[in-house]
This record gives sequence, C-alpha cells and structure tokens, in this order.
Amino acid sequence: MNAQKSFYIRVCFWILVFVILGVLLPAVDFSWTSFLHQNSWESYSRFMEQSCAEGHAFGGGDIGNIFTIVIVLFYFASRTKRWEQRFAEWSNRLGFLVVSSSILALALHGIKVLVARPRPYLVVAGTQSFSQWYQIGSLALAKGHYSGSFPSGHVGSVIALASVVFVLEKRWQRVLVGCLIVVFSIGMAVARSMAFKHWISDGLLFIPFAFVLFEFLNHYFFRNNSEPSATRGGRWWELVFLLRVAVVWISFVMAVVFVRKTFLLG
Repeated sequence: MNAQKSFYIRVCFWILVFVILGVLLPAVDFSWTSFLHQNSWESYSRFMEQSCAEGHAFGGGDIGNIFTIVIVLFYFASRTKRWEQRFAEWSNRLGFLVVSSSILALALHGIKVLVARPRPYLVVAGTQSFSQWYQIGSLALAKGHYSGSFPSGHVGSVIALASVVFVLEKRWQRVLVGCLIVVFSIGMAVARSMAFKHWISDGLLFIPFAFVLFEFLNHYFFRNNSEPSATRGGRWWELVFLLRVAVVWISFVMAVVFVRKTFLLG
C-alpha cells in the first residue's frame, strides 16, 4: 500500500470515529458525566488533574508538560551549530513535534473560545444552561469571556503525545505507542468527568480531532522526516510556519468574538 492511500485510510478512519462519537455522545453526555461524577474515584481524578505547574504535587497533567519542555529543548539544541550534526537525523522530526503540539494547543484554546461550553458544575449549579459540544454555549452570551469546557485542556496535553507516533519508524512501535496514548487520553477524559470539570464528550472527541490534525501536518508539511530542516526553507522555518498559522487562527477567533459581542451581546 502506497503512502498516499495509507494516509487517506487513516484520515478517514479518525474522521469516522469523530463523526460516530459526535453523533452518539450528545444523547448520553449529561447522564454519563453525571454517573462518572457520582461514582468517582476521587484519588484517581485528583491525581490526573494535579500538576506541578499549578503548584500541586506531580500528577497526570505533568506528563504533557514534561513532553513539551523536552521537545522544545531538543528542538532548539538541534538548531545550534554545536549540536546540529548530532541531531541531523531528527532535526525535521523535532520540528514536527514542536509545530504539531503547538498548533494543537492553539486549536484547543481557540475552540474553547468559539464554542464557550459551560462546565458541568456550572450547569448543575444553575448558573449556566446545558449545551451540546456543537452548540455555542451560554457562556458566550453571559459574559463574553470564559474558560470553556469543550475541549478538555488536560486531554489535549496528553493527546499531544500522539505526535510521537508520526516520527517512529517501525509500524509496531507506532501502533503500540499510539494505543497507549489513546488509552491514557481516555483515562484522562474519564478523570475530568469524575471531577465534574468536563463533559465526557469534551475529552473523547478531541482524541480523533488531534490525530486528523497530526496526519495533515505530517503529510503535507513534514512528509520527508529525514530531510534536514536547513534545506527546507531555513534553519527556523518551522517557527515561521507556526507563527503564520497562529496569526491566521488567532485573527479568525478574534473576529468571531468581535462579531459575537457586537451582534449578540450588543
């Protein structure tokens, strides 16, 4: 099977997973989240939530933070003259890891702003009304600034690890690492629902979304992972590309927020 056909099959698979979950979860989102909260494993949900970055003990939230720090350090090291030769084989792969995880974070926070879905504890408290993952939440109409529920930031930091799948050479490695990360991400989604901070769909739907994003980035911008970055448009071309994406995406989100405030809040 050629690379092009394999790419389309994988993308169609993850889109199908997203569509199936997106169609089925709205009917059970409220009940499943409530069930998980009522039958929560408190120590587990607390461990998965806590992070050293927030002044807590080490927890599940630190895995993604450590990953980000490591790949950024190695990326910049690979661009220095002293370490360039040693990282030559991994130069473009490190660029992919940095760009893909950064764009995923941009997408996550932008979608939070656009969807503005109220968190479960706000809905149960009666301060906000329930909305599905595909609807514009009441937070957008209530305040205009918010920390939306969809998608889950904790799941996003974990599923960012899946970018590693695309830089591994052997198929069994990609399958094994991919499965472990998906299981970990599902576990994080369950933990966040147990804590009543997120609806179960907030986490589960972002998993296939991340894989589709990584597939497109890898296929269209980082296909030749062995090609040195210096020959692909400059030593820092990945950061230039990332900056352009960030400017376009942030501008779009700000424009939507402006229109929303003007016509819905005004």
